[in-house]
Amino acid sequence: MINNMVKSFGVSDIGFILLLIATIGDLVIPFFLAPFCKKYNHLTMVMSLLGNRNSPVHLIYNLWLIAAGMMLILGSLKLHTMYLPASNILSKVLLFCVGLYAI
Repeated sequence: MINNMVKSFGVSDIGFILLLIATIGDLVIPFFLAPFCKKYNHLTMVMSLLGNRNSPVHLIYNLWLIAAGMMLILGSLKLHTMYLPASNILSKVLLFCVGLYAI
């Protein structure tokens, strides 16, 4: 099953698009959500405060984190297929590291 997913992402560029959306969104989403939290300062406070239950945007931020994690996992499959011909071990390490970051 995993080999079929890897092959399907290896053919298309959707994996790179998902990685791009996830990384840009990871940087931009806190800036968009900051005005809705009165005591939150996105320049000096950690982003995990946006996901706290006391935050008015915690549901939106937590859903974004789930979506970004899925995009990173799917995008890591594209990276794996791209670097597999160069090095089997390093492509698996890259897949593991990006997947671990996504979780």
